[in-house]
Amino acid sequence: MAPVGLGCAFHLDSFENPIIESISFLQTHYIYVPHNRSHFCVGFMDMHTMKMIDSLGPLITPPPPRPQMINDTVWVRNIPLNLKKFQGYDSLLIMIIPLGLYPTLSRDIGPALTCDNCPTSSGHKHSYKYFFEVGYFEFWRHGEFYIELTILDGVTGKRYVLKPGEKPAYNIFRWQETLPLNYQLMTAEHLADTFWMDTEVSKGWYDYFIEATYSKAQTYYSDTVRVYFPTSEGVEESTSGRMRIWPNPVRDVLFIESKEPIIRIEVYNMQGIRVMQEALSEVSSYRLSMQKLHSGMYHVCMFDKKGSRSVTNVVVRR
Repeated sequence: MAPVGLGCAFHLDSFENPIIESISFLQTHYIYVPHNRSHFCVGFMDMHTMKMIDSLGPLITPPPPRPQMINDTVWVRNIPLNLKKFQGYDSLLIMIIPLGLYPTLSRDIGPALTCDNCPTSSGHKHSYKYFFEVGYFEFWRHGEFYIELTILDGVTGKRYVLKPGEKPAYNIFRWQETLPLNYQLMTAEHLADTFWMDTEVSKGWYDYFIEATYSKAQTYYSDTVRVYFPTSEGVEESTSGRMRIWPNPVRDVLFIESKEPIIRIEVYNMQGIRVMQEALSEVSSYRLSMQKLHSGMYHVCMFDKKGSRSVTNVVVRR
C-alpha cells in the first residue's frame, strides 16, 4: 500500500540553503483507545517522481493530559528534521503518516476544515480515519491533524513557519474522460473561497483534484474525485441507464435504484462538507432518509463495488 498522510509541499528554491528545523502537529482523538497514543512516521516524497525517498520513525505521540478522555488534544512539538540529505531535490512533500499495528491497515484522509481548537483563529484541520483487521474483528480510530513546518533560511537567518493558519488560495483541475478529452486548470486565478461550481459539464465522467497554494509553499494534490454526470440539464430526476433517483425535489425519503450494486452512499452540502454517509451491502435499491437535512441543494454520491462513483444533485424542500 502506498503511504498516505497529511503534509506540506514546498519548493526548495524559494529559500537560500534551507534547513528544515522541525515539524509539529496537533492531534485530536475521537475514539478511546488504551492510553490514547498513536504511532506515526514522518515521510519525505519527491514531488517530481511522486516516490517516497525517506522516512523518520516509527514514533509515538505523547500521552494526553487526561488519558481516559476522548476528544483530548495533544501537541507533538518540534520533531527535529535534517534537510542536508535532500539537497539534490528541488521540491519536497513532508507529511505525517498515521501507522497501524497490522499490515492490513487502510486509511481515509479527509478535506481541510475550519479548526476551532488550533493555535490560530484562521487555522485549518484535516480529519483522518484508519482501520485494523485482525481475524474476525475490525475496529477503527479517527481524529484530526493540524500541521506546522518550520524552515530556517541558511543565508538570511530568517525562520519561516509553514502552517494552515495562513489563508491559502486554491487551484482546481479537471480531467474530462469522455469525448472530447481534455485536461485543464478550471480557475483562471487562485481561488480564495472554498466553494466553486462547475457549470461547463456535459454527460460523462470527470476527474477533479485541488491544490492549495501559500506564499512559500503549496500542498500536495488532493485525492482525485471521479464524478459521473448523468445529465447536463440541471437538477432533475435521474433516469440514466445506470441509476434512477426520485423524487427530486425531495422532502423525506429519496428512492434509489441502480443496475450496479451500491456499497456506499454519501451526501455533501454545497460547501463540500459531508453531512451523511450510509454503508450498504451491495444493494440495488435503497430508501435514503433525508429528514435530518435542511432545505437546500445537496450532492448525493453513490459508490459501486467497482470503485465508480455517480453523483446527482438533489434539492431538499421543507
